[in-house]
This record gives sequence, C-alpha cells and structure tokens, in this order.
Amino acid sequence: MLKKIKLKDQEIIIDLKSNALAKRIRIIIHQNGKVVLTKPKSVSAKLALKFFDSQGEFILQRLKEIEEKKKSLYGPDNDLAFSRELQTKQDYRRHKKKASIFIKERLEHFNQFYNFNFNKVSVRNQSTRWGSCSRAGNLNFNYRLLFLPRELADYVLVHELCHLKELNHSSVFWDLVEKKIPDYRQRRRQLKGYL
Repeated sequence: MLKKIKLKDQEIIIDLKSNALAKRIRIIIHQNGKVVLTKPKSVSAKLALKFFDSQGEFILQRLKEIEEKKKSLYGPDNDLAFSRELQTKQDYRRHKKKASIFIKERLEHFNQFYNFNFNKVSVRNQSTRWGSCSRAGNLNFNYRLLFLPRELADYVLVHELCHLKELNHSSVFWDLVEKKIPDYRQRRRQLKGYL
C-alpha cells in the first residue's frame, strides 16, 4: 500500500507492507530512493507509521545521501538497508549523550515510587535487547530507547528497575511492574515489533 508521508515539511511516498514472518518493524531505503516500511501483521499500521515518523531524521539523512552521492553507503551496486538493528557507530556516538540524559531522567522519575538502590547506568549500542540488570545492581540500556514511543521506553525502564528487587520473571516481579505500568502486557507485545 503506497502512502504519502510528511517528514519535516518534506513529502515522501512509502510502500507500507505487512509480513506474517516479520518479527519487527523495518525500514528499507533502496538506492533508487524507494522507501519500504514492513511491519509484522500483529502491529497496526498506525503504530508502524508512528515508528516511521520517529525515525524521520535518519530517513531524510539517508535520502539526502542517496540523492547527493547516487550510491549506497555500502557500495554502488547494493541497496541501502536501514533498520534500527543495524545502527552505525556514528549514529550511536551522535545520540548516546541525549539517550543517557533521557534514560536517567525517566529512571529517576519511576524510582521516586520504587526507591530501589542501583549502581551504574550504562547506555550501549545493542542489537538484541533493550535493557538488562546485573546481580551487582548495574543497569544497561539500549540507546535506541530514545526513539521508541515514550510508553514503550517507560515499560523497558520500569522492567529493568524492578529486576533490582526481583532478578527473575516471577509473579512477584510482574506485580512490581504492574504498579507503575498497569498495561504492561500490551506494551510488551507492542515492543516486539521494534527490535
């Protein structure tokens, strides 16, 4: 399905597709400038388009590079595949500080309720997980939380915060999560379309 999208006052046409085998939302920008947005069938078009809009800065940057260089960043004969799971080190360096500020502010917000003790908070460029909590009380987060819808980023942050008390996925753990994220089940399902 072709859709006209406006990104920062620039109109582009995208091909929105649903794929039963897709596990996450993916954006591909071909060398000829064609933009394809693929989503799992379980993810709504509205949510997929919201994700697409959140990546506007990156998308417009890639389209500009294609237009100027007339070739892919990975070689003149290849398509330029753009997806959040394949972020470059350059993107990570560019957004790490902003992501760190965002993550620490939201952790502080939720921990006013939980009042858990934790040690180090790290922001990393990870491809397979949004966050983790160690037995030593260290919290690690994917910098791409910055680009998630706020309600999904908050779910991840509360999830890892609650692991400080319960380093498992027992009913006690989920009860803790539910105290601040009552619809955590829904958010958890939605999150699966992003990584």
